[in-house]
Amino acid sequence: MSAPHLLECNHMIANLTEVEYSGEPMSMSADVGQIVSLIGPDYAGKTDWLKTMAGIFYPVAGDIRFSGKSFFELDDNAWTRMRQRNAYIRGDAALLSVASGLANVMLPARYHGIGDDETIKSKALNLIIELGANQSLDELPAFVRRDQRFKLAVARALMLDPDILFLDNPFAFLDSQATTRFKNFLMRRVRQQGLALVMLANDLEFTLRVADKVLFISTEKVYCFDSIAALKACNDAAVAEFIGKSPVGAC
Repeated sequence: MSAPHLLECNHMIANLTEVEYSGEPMSMSADVGQIVSLIGPDYAGKTDWLKTMAGIFYPVAGDIRFSGKSFFELDDNAWTRMRQRNAYIRGDAALLSVASGLANVMLPARYHGIGDDETIKSKALNLIIELGANQSLDELPAFVRRDQRFKLAVARALMLDPDILFLDNPFAFLDSQATTRFKNFLMRRVRQQGLALVMLANDLEFTLRVADKVLFISTEKVYCFDSIAALKACNDAAVAEFIGKSPVGAC
């Protein structure tokens, strides 16, 4: 029997906080080493779709399953494990204001008792250096640049070795050099270490180059494409306009 998907949404409609959705439910899945990208026009509720997929919001319809277990059937212990295995990070992610950059990164592993202090510190430093955030180790977050705070937040999330990383607008505060470095970091984590990445990023070129699956989200419909080829073959006017091709008809 095949292993369950890391993430599976079945006939799901997201919990939208600022817009109304008039379309059909969507179904999708994500597996080890896959990149799923959310794209679509502005003001379509993409962040709320991402948060619902991450288990932060309850869906208004359908079901979400993490490694085969329904979101609605998790007891307290299973809920805690689910939150450890799924990491959600916004581009403006906050850090604990009274702790240094290094202490922030070490905090989740210390809280969950994953290793002794030296092991935790070594792992944290390796992540921080790989992400290029080592200029901010001893500073409090208030004195750290936004791009450095974001990198520290990513390192903090990865201390628990999540199965799925949900990223919301991750390149917002990174300059071009830092963006390239962070993209390379993500690709290593996904392709070499099996991390599943579900990402909302305003970078269509990156999506078209690396995504295994794409969700096109508007207030009227959600299309789930199992490949970039399927996305490019879609002739729906809204999809075609968004990706810059001439519309013909419907998908």
